[in-house]
Amino acid sequence: MHVQQNDPDEILEIFDASGRGSGRSKSRAAIHLDGDWHATFQCWILRRNGQEVILQRRALAKDTFAGLWDAAAAGHWPIRQRQMLPGNDCTPSYLAAACKRMAEQ
Repeated sequence: MHVQQNDPDEILEIFDASGRGSGRSKSRAAIHLDGDWHATFQCWILRRNGQEVILQRRALAKDTFAGLWDAAAAGHWPIRQRQMLPGNDCTPSYLAAACKRMAEQ
């Protein structure tokens, strides 16, 4: 039985190599197929004064990198959360969005 791990129809914004949003969007599936730049979230958890890194093993049903080790929590920034993308600081809206993503993991 195949369990859907991600929504291939989720709409993501296309970014340029400098991290600037283009205002254009595609489905998650199309962005991955075409190799477009897009915003992602990764949370790396360190413990014991940075000597240990907490990882998760990706589900075997994932459509990308199934079964491999990854950040403690990770995901895409849907276009509806565009206003929550961080600049060079950790704004409250960024923290709220990051906490939401971690809770989903």
